Amino acid sequence: MTEKLPYFSVVAPTFGRSAQLARLLEALAGLDYPRDRIEAIIVDDGGPAPLEAVLDPFRDRLNVTLLRQENTGPAGARNHGVAKASGEYVAFTDDDCQPEAGWLRALAAAFEECPEAICGGRTVNALPGNSYSTASQLLYDYLYESYIPPSAPGAFFASSNLALPRKGFLEVGGFDATLRFGEDRDFSHRWASAGRPFRCVPEAVVRHAHPLGALSFPRLHFCYGAGTHQFRRRAARRHRPVRLSPLSWYVNLALYGVRKEQGLRGLWLSFLLAVALGANTAGILWSTITGLGERPGAGTEATAE
Repeated sequence: MTEKLPYFSVVAPTFGRSAQLARLLEALAGLDYPRDRIEAIIVDDGGPAPLEAVLDPFRDRLNVTLLRQENTGPAGARNHGVAKASGEYVAFTDDDCQPEAGWLRALAAAFEECPEAICGGRTVNALPGNSYSTASQLLYDYLYESYIPPSAPGAFFASSNLALPRKGFLEVGGFDATLRFGEDRDFSHRWASAGRPFRCVPEAVVRHAHPLGALSFPRLHFCYGAGTHQFRRRAARRHRPVRLSPLSWYVNLALYGVRKEQGLRGLWLSFLLAVALGANTAGILWSTITGLGERPGAGTEATAE
């Protein structure tokens, strides 16, 4: 049975979050998947402290490799990990995530049916008591409901929970390492433009633990807005511009909180979604005015070795 399962290289960038990284490694070590069919590649993106001590307790339970590079951002770190990967398939997640036990088995089943697809799993909020984290996850949930690949333009899978053939990743060119935010949207757009298939895999679940507060929440979505502008500029240069959603789409997003939860909490979540929209718009405007991302994208840094 083992030999029929695909070999996965799980690539995760990290920067200065050793406690979260340890929880990720614990989750990867506990996956319901043969140990000889998985390797974990952790890419230290120029973090402030060595990470060997974080990885050492897991080496007898997990085939794990630590790579280190100067800080370039998560896109470049992921490309670096793929360049060193030996798996037939590459699965991406983040250092503040914990894949559930059946994550890779669900992805393997999807690849058995569609071996050339990019597969996106389901991400759930691991901090339900944090309303800011909940609102951020609701925004992603709304995006997935609205942009079910491949039925809608602009569809994408978040890099915290996606997998694809390593060969296809390299052929499309990897992530654009000049993007600090929105690199997953950019890559998915190039993947779709190349006529390659998408596959939703809701059984492949990753829990995302990203604590947010009154300041970090709008700042995060401001950065997403700046990344959105840069992504759109690159898409336009490729002569495949991204169509804007109608006004009703944004109204429905702001109302998504009250549709998902009742009472005052639902109202609060809808207010936070409106704040996220405002911060996102501000990021787009700031990036437009300052000319951020106007230089042509370097494309990517992912090459086979």
